Amino acid sequence: MCSNEVNIGLRRYMVLRSVVCNSNRLSEKSRSFDRFGRLELVSQALKAHMRGREPWLLAASEGPTIYHRMSGYFQNMIPPPKPGVPVPESMLITYNALAASANFQLDSKDIFSVRQGSIMKLSADELTSWNRRSEPSIRRYIEECPDFGKGQKLVFAVPLPLKEIASIPISLVRQLWIKRNRNRIANQYTVTLN
Repeated sequence: MCSNEVNIGLRRYMVLRSVVCNSNRLSEKSRSFDRFGRLELVSQALKAHMRGREPWLLAASEGPTIYHRMSGYFQNMIPPPKPGVPVPESMLITYNALAASANFQLDSKDIFSVRQGSIMKLSADELTSWNRRSEPSIRRYIEECPDFGKGQKLVFAVPLPLKEIASIPISLVRQLWIKRNRNRIANQYTVTLN
C-alpha cells in the first residue's frame, strides 16, 4: 500500500492506494482488498489520523469484481454501491480533487471512470454473465462504467474517518461468516448429490 499527502484548501488528506508488488517472493499479483490487507489499511489510516490528515482509500477497478468485494466492507464508497444513489456535492468535489492528485484523468461523460492504463480482456460470455448479475454494487458498477472490458475502469474512493476504520474488523467477521455459510451450504449440497 502506498500513500501520499494532499492539501486541498485548508484540508489535509492522506490518499491510500493499493499497489501491485513485483517480487520473486510472491506467487501471484493482486490488487484485491483481501490480498493487500485490511490490517495494513487500518494501520495506514490510523497513522494519517495521528498526523492530522483525513485518510481516503482510492482505487481503480477494471471489472466489477474489486468494487463488488469492497462494497461488502464499506457502505460510504464513492460512488455508492447502490444504483441511483447520489453523491453529495462536497464529497464529489473532494473525490475529484483526490483523483486528480493521483493522476486519474476522469471521464467527462461518466464522472467516476477513466480510460487510461491497461485493458482487461473479457470474453462475450463474461460480459453477458456480469450484465445478468443483480447485486446492487454490480449494477452500480455497470451504470457508472458501461464500457468496462473495453478500456474503461471505475475509480472509487472511501473516506476513512475513525468510525469507518473501527467498522472494518466487524465487516471482516461478517464477510468470513458469509463465506463459511456459503461453503457449508455447498458442502451439504455436494453430500446430498453423492
